[in-house]
Amino acid sequence: MNIKHTCINHLTEAVRSVAVHPLKIDGFSVTKATMGNSTDFIKSRCSVDDYDWEIRLYPARYLIGRSIYVAALEIVFLGGARTHSVTADLSIRLVDYQSCGVNPIPIGSMPVSKTFKDPSDVSYLAKIGTGQARDVPVPASLTVECTISVLREQPKAICRPSSDLHQHLGELLQSQAGADVTFAVSEGNWLEAAAMHEAVKLNPEY
Repeated sequence: MNIKHTCINHLTEAVRSVAVHPLKIDGFSVTKATMGNSTDFIKSRCSVDDYDWEIRLYPARYLIGRSIYVAALEIVFLGGARTHSVTADLSIRLVDYQSCGVNPIPIGSMPVSKTFKDPSDVSYLAKIGTGQARDVPVPASLTVECTISVLREQPKAICRPSSDLHQHLGELLQSQAGADVTFAVSEGNWLEAAAMHEAVKLNPEY
């Protein structure tokens, strides 16, 4: 089987990076002789939010009876998370499948979500569709549109404590610690000596 692929990256929301990855497989065919190879897969790679991913398509991941197969797809995380973890959603859509005999599974189009931490972490399997295994190979074309949506890492907000500058200044003036200026304050018949700090006296904000 030959595989052709392109990868289109774009942002749909401020917190998500999304890549649409169409997979076109020429020569797709599952026979009764090969449907038992449930671990055989076709792979492709793409990059989303500066992370590398491997897409694995299993032509016959599950078997139903002796001749019905279930095709499935998964993604593999190839790079370590920049923070503690990275969360990604995988959704699929069959685009060209009639000639190869694969029938879509409605529930298979539902997104599969997984949190990845380490390289080689694997997502849950997303079922693509079912088909009838043939007696002899009948090569056909299968195109699956894979959408990988990565939750982008947001910078943590820096919490600054509220300012208590006025309280500190009040305590400084009351204690007279470090005072370097003394001047007289009069009110009516009263005359009082007050201690002051030169830096505070010269600043018009105080």
